Parts: sequence; structure tokens; C-alpha cells
Amino acid sequence: MPHVKLIARLLSVVELSEQDKVRLQQMPHIIKTFRDGDRVARQGDVPVHCAVVMTGMLSRRRVVSERNQISSIYVPGDVPDLHTLHLPVLDHDLCSEGTSTVAFISHSHLRRMLKESPGLTNAFWRETLIHAAIYREWVENPGLKGGAAKSRASVLRACHPF
Repeated sequence: MPHVKLIARLLSVVELSEQDKVRLQQMPHIIKTFRDGDRVARQGDVPVHCAVVMTGMLSRRRVVSERNQISSIYVPGDVPDLHTLHLPVLDHDLCSEGTSTVAFISHSHLRRMLKESPGLTNAFWRETLIHAAIYREWVENPGLKGGAAKSRASVLRACHPF
């Protein structure tokens, strides 16, 4: 169930009321499994749902100067496309790195749930800000050849052994 990893992820950064945990546990969802390299969503799509990573990893990819560039990595509990609630057209691909299981939750359900719960609105907003901070670190420090660059390379090698 997607709520287990999602609740754990949100609890790592905010407190959730019991009622909000129940809301998350009762979210209607569709589960799909993706193989290595499968696209979960494509650039130009207008999604009607958000993805919750349940197992495996997803990456945000975009072709830049004829090169496939990974700009973010997502792990279980992450909602990599939460921004599509407000920015309807994807400007990137969302791809599976290895085998991944993803739960899809409709935008209409998420909007209703967030309207009913200021606590969940705060939790998801905070989650979005954390993803933005991670992205800034990833993009603004490519010259670091120390731990961050090595970690990035290790994650990618683990997903795509040469």
C-alpha cells in the first residue's frame, strides 16, 4: 500500500494527526510496476494523477544538448510529480531506474484531501520545498568532485551496471 512509505516519509519531516494518517491510508490508488528504463510519465503529458514511489527508484530526466540528463532521483515514499497539481504540463520524463512499483493517486482526490486538511497541505508543501532544496544542491554544485558527485555516480551505477 502506498500509504505506508508515504506516511513514513512525511513523518520524517512533520507531525501528522491520526485523522491525516487515516486519510492517507484510505486514498484510492492504482498500482503499476515498471521495468528498467520504462517511462512513468513523459515530457508534454498533462497528468491527472500523482505518483507515489512504493519500491525501486525513479528519475527525472530531460534531453539536454542531445544528452539524456538525470536531474533528480526518487526513492520509496517520494511523490516526484506533486507539482503537477499546479503545473499541469510535464517538462521532463519520469523514468524507472531498475524495477519500480508506483501507486497513482488522482489529482481530484488529492485536491479534495488537501482542501480538507491543513496538516496534509503543510506536509506536502514542505515535501515540495525539500525536493526543491535537494534539486538546488544537485544543480548548483556539479563542480564538487567529492562525496556528492561520487554518491550520484554510485546510485546510477547501482541502477545501471556497466
